[in-house]
This record gives sequence, C-alpha cells and structure tokens, in this order.
Amino acid sequence: ERINFFTPFFVQKNLTITKNIKPVIFNGSKEKFTLLFDNLLSNAIKYNPKDGNIDLELSENGFMIKDSGDGIKIKDINKIYKRYTRYSAYSGGFGIGLFLVKKICDEYNIKIDVKTSSNGTTFNLIWDKQI
Repeated sequence: ERINFFTPFFVQKNLTITKNIKPVIFNGSKEKFTLLFDNLLSNAIKYNPKDGNIDLELSENGFMIKDSGDGIKIKDINKIYKRYTRYSAYSGGFGIGLFLVKKICDEYNIKIDVKTSSNGTTFNLIWDKQI
C-alpha cells in the first residue's frame, strides 16, 4: 500500500525499486507503522539521486530499506534521531522524520541498525516475530 502511494515519486526521479515483500501482520497502530514506513521511504527518495536505486525487504523479522544516495556523514550518524536535525540543505524537510521513526521503534521494541557510506544508506529494523 505505501509503495503504491510513493510510486509517482519513484517515477519522477526515475528510481529503480527492488522489492522482496513478505506478508506480515503487525499488532499495533496502523497510523504509527504508516508514519514509520512513510518517513523511511520519503528519505530514501529525497536523498537519492535521479536514476538511483532503492531496495526494500519486509519479512516477519524486520524491514530493510537501502538507497543509493551520498550517505550520512559519519560525524553525524549518532545525531540523526535528534528532533529538528537536518544534514542536507538541498532537500526539504523539517528534521523530525527520523526522530519519529526512532520514537515509534522504541515504543514497539524495534531495533534500528543504520549503515552508511558514500554509496548509500541502509536502515534495518529488527523486531520480534510477535509484532
């Protein structure tokens, strides 16, 4: 559902989307999970160059999203979840998206693992099978 919502933005930037989506049932707020996924998808689009790539995987154990953008500077990686923090002046936003992602993950005991390099950023969300 959320991938379909963002399809016009993928098309606009000519992004290649690779999906490995398994059916998963979440016990929790649909609005909060929508907000979580929307923020991660929006960032992957926003910080990706034209003709870039986004890889998505959803399984009963977690969610992975990887983009092919410039990555997050290593010096900033420990501050990305701080409210109103932005690290790029060339794209929009208010700096609250990852703050909200972290807050929702904390509420549902979801572990966030982020890896970044000049070839892109990967967010892995890891949860109990019972979510």
